[in-house]
Amino acid sequence: MRKMILLSGLVFLLSLRVVSAEPQRSAQPGPAPELNTFLASLSDSLPPLAPAPTPRTACEVSKDCVCGGGYVTISCSGNVSCMVKVRSVVCDGFTTNCPPIGSCPP
Repeated sequence: MRKMILLSGLVFLLSLRVVSAEPQRSAQPGPAPELNTFLASLSDSLPPLAPAPTPRTACEVSKDCVCGGGYVTISCSGNVSCMVKVRSVVCDGFTTNCPPIGSCPP
């Protein structure tokens, strides 16, 4: 029985050695595609570009602010950007704030 196990192990080791002794095949790169063909295939797969944004020439914003027992409206205008914030408006980088809540007469 012991001889049979040794013989099987020897056959297994020899088979591993035979398999590892076979020459390894390396992947050969195919012919390089022409540069123009390659670039054309890339341009076909690109998504279409979004249209360019339309430049804004003027803007104006306003906000109603709680003041005393009523509301006060603040506003501003700009040439480039206009934004409304929580208690202010900003136009071209200049901020106009709402007055303090208790500062206006009822």
